[in-house]
Amino acid sequence: WENAQPVFRNTAAGTGVALGHNGNLVNTAELTARARDSGLMGNRGNITATTDSDILGALLAHGAADSSLEQAALELLPTVRGAF
Repeated sequence: WENAQPVFRNTAAGTGVALGHNGNLVNTAELTARARDSGLMGNRGNITATTDSDILGALLAHGAADSSLEQAALELLPTVRGAF
């Protein structure tokens, strides 16, 4: 069930983010490194699944801790590269 969509993440503000997407990302390694650098992976992190959706959900929720969800999406989405 960890890899099922939609993924759900809590924000530091006490709200939640649910995310589902259809497709594949070609820069998952870059996004994973960003999540790791933000402390979202590993022993203290909250990423447990192995999907690009889970990484995006965690990064989006993390970004929403300091701003609105909309602002977090505006900052995150330009860094996401889809496979076409």
